[in-house]
Amino acid sequence: QYVQWLNALCDYMTRKSAEFSRQPDYYPALLKAYLLVKTPELIIEFVQSSASYVPVDYCKILIDARHYNAAAVLYSSHEKHQQAIDIWKK
Repeated sequence: QYVQWLNALCDYMTRKSAEFSRQPDYYPALLKAYLLVKTPELIIEFVQSSASYVPVDYCKILIDARHYNAAAVLYSSHEKHQQAIDIWKK
């Protein structure tokens, strides 16, 4: 039931992003929630569309969660191209 609630919260926050996105921790908090309930494809989509709002420090979280593609996208969006290449090589 917790997963259903968290999934509904993610969907609500995504639909109401115009309101929530003014909060400085909106994108990082939503990414953390996505890591718990969303598919790898949706996580990559989220990172691709919101990478400039997510601190590069979140790459470590993505790597620890084994979302290597999303981590590479996030590194690349923050001009950390060598780190992105290193991930793609693995």
